[in-house]
Amino acid sequence: MIYTNDETDRKRRTRDVYATVVALPLCLLIVLCCIIYFIAAHYHISKPDTGCLYFIAAMIAIMLGGYFGRDWLKMPDNTYHNIKQFRLAAAINAAEPQEYEVVYYPSVKSSIIVLLFGIVILAMAIYFFFIQSESLLIPGAMLLFGAFVLYASTRNIFFKKAILKLTKEGLWTKRSGFVDWKQVINAQVAEEKNGNNIQLILEIFIKGTVQADAGVPNEKLNITDVAGSQFIQMRVDELLTKRLEAGQ
Repeated sequence: MIYTNDETDRKRRTRDVYATVVALPLCLLIVLCCIIYFIAAHYHISKPDTGCLYFIAAMIAIMLGGYFGRDWLKMPDNTYHNIKQFRLAAAINAAEPQEYEVVYYPSVKSSIIVLLFGIVILAMAIYFFFIQSESLLIPGAMLLFGAFVLYASTRNIFFKKAILKLTKEGLWTKRSGFVDWKQVINAQVAEEKNGNNIQLILEIFIKGTVQADAGVPNEKLNITDVAGSQFIQMRVDELLTKRLEAGQ
């Protein structure tokens, strides 16, 4: 469906936002919960396992809402614009350089901490498997989650993948690809509070996009656990200024 994002389809956009982001996931959650209830009652599934199934159903509904929600952008006047048809491809320079001046990777220290966390989760899962038999789903879910954390952290330690690349021509992220500095309105490091923790976020604004026109960053890159994150703002400002001066 194509939206004009003006007054002519304002009511339809509002209706579609609530239908896809709220109503559809909620209906799915109700259906899944009903199915779980009858299956649990018929097969006498334990309460801990039933609770685990309800939790999984809730996560599926939340992910579905998030999947559809990524196509909508809330504007300052509380209306919603559909941004599905507006991708970064129009603003991205395809001429990506062969080499980058600075490449940032996940911190080894943070990866080791996550690795230890995964080991603890696996140990707890094995403990619950052998100590109690009331629940099978909970330790099974813990085992899968711990294995995933262990795999992801090990990969970050031994097979590093770049989080952010900077060069005099532009910047690169996994989500946005390569973007020429001339297409960047601003790139700033901001602090966001997540409970008691402070996250460092690199906010990237790209010209000619609905997000930038609304004052919303096209990408929010979490650089909290990136090695050398304290120098990113300085390097970004330096390279952005040089590129703009060279283009004048």
